[in-house]
Amino acid sequence: MSVGKLLYSQGCPHDLNGNGTIDGGDLLELLSAFGQQCDGGTDMSPVISEIHYNPSTDQGSDSEWEFVEIYNPHSISIDVGGWQLVDGINAEIPEGTILASNRYLIFSSSPYSYDGELPYSTIIVEFTGDLDNNGETIRLINSEEVEIAQAEFSDINPWPI
Repeated sequence: MSVGKLLYSQGCPHDLNGNGTIDGGDLLELLSAFGQQCDGGTDMSPVISEIHYNPSTDQGSDSEWEFVEIYNPHSISIDVGGWQLVDGINAEIPEGTILASNRYLIFSSSPYSYDGELPYSTIIVEFTGDLDNNGETIRLINSEEVEIAQAEFSDINPWPI
């Protein structure tokens, strides 16, 4: 099962570690993946890493500060263009969006709230709807409508890990 098109760093296709130079690190990246199957092999999908569904009233209204964060923990960039966050809230990542290695993408109903608050490399995508403060399930699907990740949250202890 293919979950998304994997891409090398945007500059040079041979700069696998994305440091701007073709060097021994690129060889190590290739060797670390040697023998892995491309289809049905190691899952190279981003993960839902944080859900901020009931912000403190000290910050302002829920709709200004709610967000869902996905993270790419892998050593290779992932083309997430056309992927969607569905159920609860809805958002589509613009075509051509590349989530670099060890980088974040934030879904927010008010992207302007985060101006100057996040690292420059964070991608922000606007969503519609509201996260339910009592809990719900959200899903990340790819452009072929295959579920990549799912997260369920609730305001009842114990909170999920």
